[in-house]
Order: sequence, then structure tokens, then C-alpha cells
Amino acid sequence: MKITFTHHRRSAASRQGFTLVELLIAITILAMLSALSMSMLRNVAEYSRIDRAKVMVKRLDSYVMERYNGYQTRTVPIRFAAGTSPQVAAQTRLQAIRELMRLELPDRQGDLDYPNATVRLQVLTSVPSAARAMRRKIAGFEAASGKTWSAPNEGAECLYLILATMQSDGKSVLDVFSASEIGDTDNDGVPEILDPWGVPIVFIRWPAGFLSDAPLNPLLSPNQLMVTSQIQDGTEAPDPFDPLKVDPRWSNASSTFKPFALKPLICSCGQDREIGLVTFDYDPSAPGTIIPLFQYDQGNDPYIKLPNCQRWLAEPFESGEGYQDNITNHYVETP
Repeated sequence: MKITFTHHRRSAASRQGFTLVELLIAITILAMLSALSMSMLRNVAEYSRIDRAKVMVKRLDSYVMERYNGYQTRTVPIRFAAGTSPQVAAQTRLQAIRELMRLELPDRQGDLDYPNATVRLQVLTSVPSAARAMRRKIAGFEAASGKTWSAPNEGAECLYLILATMQSDGKSVLDVFSASEIGDTDNDGVPEILDPWGVPIVFIRWPAGFLSDAPLNPLLSPNQLMVTSQIQDGTEAPDPFDPLKVDPRWSNASSTFKPFALKPLICSCGQDREIGLVTFDYDPSAPGTIIPLFQYDQGNDPYIKLPNCQRWLAEPFESGEGYQDNITNHYVETP
């Protein structure tokens, strides 16, 4: 009996333990489940950021386009001398509208005549109140921080300034943005509008090189996209601010394009944090040379190519596909 009882106890003890192989298998399974869970959580977080970016870009679009579309019926503060022909009057009004856009929807420091007097009023006799308010904001930021407004994120900073001059229901529209959506990533004292990845939002008032459907057509190579963006035909979608077609390019038979409709570009770089579009001038003969937009005086002409690289603003790069995951106001949908 004792021998049988002892044998029984040893058998039970052996069944209660785990071998080293079994432990390793269990640990491996737990590690795989943990990695899978972490991956799923990261994917959920990324999808959440994408949805938030879409909502944010759509909100920004509603504010900017309200001002932009208003220029079609905007009263322009200009006077014409007696005997001015209708053609000249229409051309002057078109220039005045474009100048108002440049001053009230700036996308670079030079549009605000800052920091040097590089851009002069060409048609208007005075700077509009919104532009003056933006200048005061910049002066206040510089005085408070003891720093000078720098160029790297000027588009996102201009977007902040634009919103700072707009109101909704008696309050600044900036009040609807959370603390995480406003920051100063380049530490120059001037706030920027940030996307859910913490990257400054790209803002370009006249994105002549951007095709709304470009990211939706993966069959086209970047080179094909670039070529396509350069042959936009104003006869299909003419400039809505020039209904009489008084822009000289309409009557110039040698013009390579006709003035086409533009929509300001508001763009989150997306998950890869790369814009993949031309947002600065550069010298093709000197790789790595970057010329910020504030050094480039576009004046009141939306269709001038950057002088060194001869590219439209917001045109896709020749190589790479950094633009594929961009989230823009040209085709964004509310999730």
C-alpha cells in the first residue's frame, strides 16, 4: 500500500508541472498576442488621427473658402478716372481683387510686406484692415518672445494669422481649435496650425500646380502628374474672378495656358509627414538649395512659376510619392 501511494503522489506531481519547452511555447504565444495587440492599437490610433485630420482640414476649408469666395462679390476700394475704358476698369478691378487676396490670405511673409518692404501695393491705395491686424499680431509675438519670425513654417503661421482675423458667432474662430492643434514647432515665437501628427499644416493660396484628383489616380507616375498639372486649360474651368476674361493671357495667342480656376490648398502631410509637393523654390543645378517663398515676390499674379526651378506651386515632385497620403481640402470627406 505504501509503495502504491508513493507512486501515485509522484505521478500527480509530474502532471502538475510544465516542461521548459511548454513554457517557451506559452511565452512565444503571449509575445505574439501582445505584438498583435500593440499593432492593432497603433493602427486604431493612426486611423483616429486620419479621421481627425479630415475633420480639421474640412473645418479650416470652411473658414478660408468663406473669405476666398467672397471676393467674387467684394466691394473693391478703387476709383477710376473719368473716361476710363471698361476694359481697363475690369483689368484694374481684377488686379485689386488679387491684391486683396494676397494681403488678406497670405501664405508667406512677403505677402504682409514683412520684414522688409519687398512687396509694394500695386493697385490698392491702402493696406486692408485684416492685413494690418496680422502685422500687429506678428509685432506682438516678436515683442513677447524676443525672437524674429522665421521662414520654415510660414504657410502654417500665415494660416494662424488668417484665422486670428476671423470671427464666428462673435468669437474668434481660433477658439474651436484645441491646444494640440496650435503650436510653435520652429520656436520662432509665431504660432502654427498643426495636424494630428503635430506637423504644421501646409497652406498655399494659389496652388497652380496642384491637381485635386492627383492622389486618387495611382496609375499616373509623378512625372506624368507633373506634366498634366502644367497643361491645365482655363477653357474648362476659367478663373471665376475674371468673368470678362480680361487677363492678358486670354488674348495672347502665344500663351501656353489660359487662367484657370484655383482653390487655396490646405494640406496635412499625413502619416509619412512628407508633403511631396513643391512648396519652395530651388535651383536644379545646386541640389539641396532651398529658397523660401518669403524671398519670392509673386505679386498679384497667381500663375507665375517659381523663377529658378520653373515649377508651379504645389506641383508634385519629379520622384517619390510623398503626396499619396496627404489629406487636403480639395477632396477630403468627413469620416
